[in-house]
Amino acid sequence: MAEPCPRCVGDGTANDGRKDGRCDAGPSAGEACDANAASALFGATSNDCLPPPASIVGTLAIDLAPLTTDGVRLAAERPCGFHRPGLADHCACTGQRQPYDCASGTCGADERCEAPVEGVCSDAPFRGCTLGSGTTQCAPAGGTCEPRVRPCFGDLIAATGACDRVHPTYVAIFCAPATQAPAINATAGLPGPARLRLELEALPPPVAVK
Repeated sequence: MAEPCPRCVGDGTANDGRKDGRCDAGPSAGEACDANAASALFGATSNDCLPPPASIVGTLAIDLAPLTTDGVRLAAERPCGFHRPGLADHCACTGQRQPYDCASGTCGADERCEAPVEGVCSDAPFRGCTLGSGTTQCAPAGGTCEPRVRPCFGDLIAATGACDRVHPTYVAIFCAPATQAPAINATAGLPGPARLRLELEALPPPVAVK
């Protein structure tokens, strides 16, 4: 989907408690909204702008605790649900089918598979495409089909945050559970590990006007 969520249009300041925007689609279309997040790909989104119920293909319960500015690590120490012949696999999460889907059976030090190389749309990297198809399969998301080496997690997943009063960085590593949609679970490798890096900017307090 080019726009997976309705947008909050016209709200100049996110999370200020003022609903100065309007939802552009979905069951809340036309209603007032306060933008909660912004994406270069999708625009501003809001908890006030709900997606159409028919477009929901799976719900995902995510627990970000602990979300920290310190360092976090998660080791692959659990047995996997599927044994790949000839490989000594270890998984990070309970119920995880296999550690990664690298054709070579090895996740590189840069957390990239040596193979396979898959196609994704340059303007919507969440959207897969057939290499050599140009712009045909990337419409209406935009961009062209370009090669990407598949990412992976090795036996140790790590992340380091930054404790800064102006530009803090929060990190979390957690096990994402399966959804009720088997196709999503198979594509995303759920249940499985996930890593979040959240870079924030603290705004200065408002100046009192006398």
